[in-house]
Amino acid sequence: MFLRSYKRKKNGKWHEYFSVVENRRVANGGTVQRTVLYLGEITSSQENTWQKTLKVFDADSGDQRQLFLPSGDS
Repeated sequence: MFLRSYKRKKNGKWHEYFSVVENRRVANGGTVQRTVLYLGEITSSQENTWQKTLKVFDADSGDQRQLFLPSGDS
């Protein structure tokens, strides 16, 4: 899983939105990407926290450990 950012100009100002995305293998051997969670606009410190949280997930072994999941209140 990884963070994907989308940039958009709205009312003359640039906005950056984030989503948590995962890669999935499909039957024909290809890979598709699926949005798992839409985060919207987040601060740089929240972005760093999400990056650290997503690094803990090991997709190859299937093990999952959550060290810290930021709340929307920050």
